[in-house]
Amino acid sequence: MITLRAASNDDLNWMMQEAKKIVHGIERSHGIKANISFHEYFPAVENSAHIKRINEACLQAKVIHQSYDVPFRWSEDFSQFSNLFPFAMFGLGAGSDCPPLHASNCDFPDDLIDVGLSVFLELFKQHMK
Repeated sequence: MITLRAASNDDLNWMMQEAKKIVHGIERSHGIKANISFHEYFPAVENSAHIKRINEACLQAKVIHQSYDVPFRWSEDFSQFSNLFPFAMFGLGAGSDCPPLHASNCDFPDDLIDVGLSVFLELFKQHMK
């Protein structure tokens, strides 16, 4: 079993093809038969076309924000929405003293709800223009 993650769908598809080649090479060299299947395929979230809108929404909402040159390596099923309509994803930071979101000791800071809501409200206003 292996987890493959990539910053673009092209890279992810390339990695999947390379993984198949490696498995087929092992089959040939050892005279065995392997079954290859992919589960929980999550396309990459490619925000580039929409990041300007998110940045503008954060500015209008007076939310401090930052962008990174390297994408987060989240395994995220929200990327499936990008097959249906224009889509972008952003995260709300809870600070370095907060346990990770899915940790058993995580206590989500409720103040972030208003921060996220203010950004979504600005995105909605952009959409309605």
